Amino acid sequence: MPRRLARILGIICGPPLIPIALISLTIAYSGEPLRTRDVVAFVLCLAVLPAFIVYGAYRVGYVSNLGMPDRRPRVLLATISLACALLSVVALSTLGAASILIALAAGISLQMFVLDLLTMRTKVSYHSAGTGLLTVAGLYLGGPSLAVPLGAVALATGWSRWYLGKHTVRQIALGFASSLALAAWLYDLAGRTGFLY
Repeated sequence: MPRRLARILGIICGPPLIPIALISLTIAYSGEPLRTRDVVAFVLCLAVLPAFIVYGAYRVGYVSNLGMPDRRPRVLLATISLACALLSVVALSTLGAASILIALAAGISLQMFVLDLLTMRTKVSYHSAGTGLLTVAGLYLGGPSLAVPLGAVALATGWSRWYLGKHTVRQIALGFASSLALAAWLYDLAGRTGFLY
């Protein structure tokens, strides 16, 4: 039973699904009207494009499996994911999207930069990074009543990565710690730079 739960958490809290969960939270809690084209651009740049690139890397044999157990191929794919996140900022800014979407995309770009740097040196849990991101965004968008359950899901996801032997506690902690970049962005830097009013 625990193994099955751990696998389910690994699937539903996987990196490609995190931006979809984030946009759902943003729609529900931001209080800003979001245009369909902006939501589509957000999801395309942050979920679909990186997922297709990883799948393409798998199909051509660059990575041995979609879980990317080896750190070396993760470095290039982390850099490509950072480029996709930066593309989302440019696309959303060009479209004149709601400031919360641009700020979230910029914060994700900052977190991806941190993850890219970490990945150059060691393996990091992107599942933990993603669920940590959701927890921070949930705190910003909906307060503690939203962040606490999201934090519980994040901890359960971290446990699942450890239980399945996919990551060490250190790799999981590094993933969670990377979400502090988003927290710094949303709670301080975005306001100073004019991304959030």
